[in-house]
Amino acid sequence: MKMITAIVPVVRQMVLITATAVVFPFSQSLAEPDTNIVWPNSQTSETTQNEVAAEPSAEALDITGNLGGEASDINSATDEELIIYPNASTLGQASSDENSLNPSDTLQTQPTTAVTRSAPTVTLNAKDPNAVRLATIGVETDAIGGLGRTMWQDSSVEDVMTIMTHLPERTASVTLDQLLRHIIISRAMPPQGGTQQANAYLAMRMEWLAARGQSEVMANFVRQLPQDQMWIEQGKFLIDHDLITRNDEDACRRAEEYRAIDEDEARAEYWSKIQVFCALRSGEDALAGFQLDLLQDRGVDDAMFYSLIRARLNGSVPNTPGDVRPTGLNIALMDLENILITPDLHSQMPISLGQSLASIGFVDPDTAYLQYGMSFHHRHHSLTDQMLAWPFIPEANIPVALAITQFSDQGLGARDPISDASQRIMLWQSLLKLDDAEEKLNITLLALQHDLDRISGEALAVWSPHLSASLGDMPPPSADLADDYDRAALLLAIAGMDLPDGYIASPRQMAWQELEAAVMAGSLSQEMLRDMDAQDAAPLLLRVGVSVSPLAETDRFTRRPQLAATGSRLDYPDTVMLAQHPVSKKPAETVMMIAAILGDMPLHQLDRDDAATLAGALYDAGLIRESRLFAIEIMRSWGGYRAGHMIEEKDATAS
Repeated sequence: MKMITAIVPVVRQMVLITATAVVFPFSQSLAEPDTNIVWPNSQTSETTQNEVAAEPSAEALDITGNLGGEASDINSATDEELIIYPNASTLGQASSDENSLNPSDTLQTQPTTAVTRSAPTVTLNAKDPNAVRLATIGVETDAIGGLGRTMWQDSSVEDVMTIMTHLPERTASVTLDQLLRHIIISRAMPPQGGTQQANAYLAMRMEWLAARGQSEVMANFVRQLPQDQMWIEQGKFLIDHDLITRNDEDACRRAEEYRAIDEDEARAEYWSKIQVFCALRSGEDALAGFQLDLLQDRGVDDAMFYSLIRARLNGSVPNTPGDVRPTGLNIALMDLENILITPDLHSQMPISLGQSLASIGFVDPDTAYLQYGMSFHHRHHSLTDQMLAWPFIPEANIPVALAITQFSDQGLGARDPISDASQRIMLWQSLLKLDDAEEKLNITLLALQHDLDRISGEALAVWSPHLSASLGDMPPPSADLADDYDRAALLLAIAGMDLPDGYIASPRQMAWQELEAAVMAGSLSQEMLRDMDAQDAAPLLLRVGVSVSPLAETDRFTRRPQLAATGSRLDYPDTVMLAQHPVSKKPAETVMMIAAILGDMPLHQLDRDDAATLAGALYDAGLIRESRLFAIEIMRSWGGYRAGHMIEEKDATAS
């Protein structure tokens, strides 16, 4: 029997929390352990996030965008006084395949000519370095096409912030989601007017990150903020992040610096507790005990904090009172004492600390599923990396029959995507222990059918390992199972996965397997589209610069392709405004517009012409590789939905 095998190095527990509690005055997603699990070979490519860069040095901001300058209040200086932009005709930054999203190690592509934006000269006036410093805070990243230092140059900050208010929590496209993350986190020259509204512009970017639990990037941002009264709440977030991730030295240093300047008495209790912890950490037990007594005398109520600190002082085992205040310090202390973090406590923590909480190792199974579910929903890491960790989540030992029942239950009203994600992982994990290949195939097909409606084409990547494993373990199927077997093989082909050894692929399956290589190479034959029943995808392919051979005589009055027949139309004014948008001059703003227009619509619901409009805008913005990957995502979503729901194309004569 073929089995998924693994070589397990150190597996780091991940913790994800969902909550409405606020560390910032913002709205409120994680890291997985590294494992080496052997999956079926995949022909798909996947996005990876840019790593968070180290904290920048406090040097003057120069033409390369390095931060610096002494902190000062932002005055009424205009952008023209601070940043001298070049003429729009010289706008740009060259695109590079090496810096594109979704690189594929095995994919052979022909070179494509991207729309280039020549690198301009940008001069910064030192009149108000703090305005520039705040407006350009970000992470050092490599440019993706025209999404580099000057990607906002022709955009106004008012337009950018307006579009940001319409961004969805999660788009159905991995490619688009990664592009959106890139433009929001990257250090770049701000949009026009960005220095005048530096506080609001920066706060909105951090709000977007906080709502998705991107605490690693958030911490990077906050380390670049000036330490003054305006940013103390953000400073508290950073201290909590450092405490939870056991960067105690920095946490204590920053806490003392912030405490010294904080004029708000409402935070006095917070600073006092940190002082107690830091005194204990530095070996000043007597001082820590004295400060702890003072807190109790003042009537500060936090039973878990007192229990944990006194246990540290006298070496006893701490009590675990039922009422635990959800603070970063309490979470850090509980983890030090190996006290399990419950889902209830997790749910009260601000979601902005999502990635921070991933470093906690002592969680029960329910909390573990919650944290991994949040990671999946907010795409803290690539799906491949996340799935490597799923087999090692602490098991809840739920029977597979119960797991599929819970996952398939439609219930009443809208489903919670975090709960869906947690149940998805629970079912996925329970299928690993199922030995009956036929039962595994049936349950996987059922799970995939439901999941295509929820997360569209991304479901193909989630369930393909189980489809492949069940097909590989099955003997030649009986007549009753032959259709399901072939449908599973087609779904694998649509996902770009290898088919089982010895399986004789049909022309349709072979065409789907070759889709990515052909699209990225820039040319498809009509015969290939005909084999895929995907001739209606031609407008989408043409808009991303892929040549498609003309229709032939054999296509007249014959079977009509309906790959995109399940589509819904986007709002007409939005697509018209996108078509009128100067995308080549405003590449970053274009990415935002596409994400806002698409919203949370599943990709399989996209109408044929609307899909061409969205992908074409990416192409016209100079993001050629990314536009083609986006088109592949859409086509796989269309094909996966039709195959998963067993929707057959109609003959023209029967329609």
